Amino acid sequence: MNTLRAILCQKNTVEQLTRTFSAAGTVHCLRSTLIPHVAAVMQRVEVATGEEHERFWVVKLATLMHEIPPTELGATLQCAGVADVATCILAILNGFGQVWRIKTQDERQRYVNAHRVYLKSLLLFEVAHEGAATDEMRAVASLGGLKEQLETWSARLAAAHLRSTDLSSTKGNAELNRSA
Repeated sequence: MNTLRAILCQKNTVEQLTRTFSAAGTVHCLRSTLIPHVAAVMQRVEVATGEEHERFWVVKLATLMHEIPPTELGATLQCAGVADVATCILAILNGFGQVWRIKTQDERQRYVNAHRVYLKSLLLFEVAHEGAATDEMRAVASLGGLKEQLETWSARLAAAHLRSTDLSSTKGNAELNRSA
């Protein structure tokens, strides 16, 4: 069986995790975390990062962990064999949502300073979770020197959304044409 880390370093993570969890049966400690919301966010992480799956595997792990109660997170990371990246996961999850509370330029600077070490991973998680970058994410990215990276992620997400919308409308039109 592939290790979780190896799976997260590849594309099509959701499909691979589903197969792995099914093969492992109900004993796998992460089986219940792959709910539809988590799967959707993980797929958006993959779209946003393009072919950089190995570079951003920890963000996929944070995605898998973000609905787990904080009191269970350490044990879950240990069970999954990825306790060595707990600091990064905690930084992403503890920083998640703070960008929405920023009201001033001073708060924005404090946010960038407080999260500088994991700012790129945190912003990727934020944009993937929301499905698009917000103005505040853009302001933080600009201040943190990540403006181009955030725009690349946003453009990939927007292009994927347009493709899925086009496919849905094409399928809908085909079904309408058949029924006419």
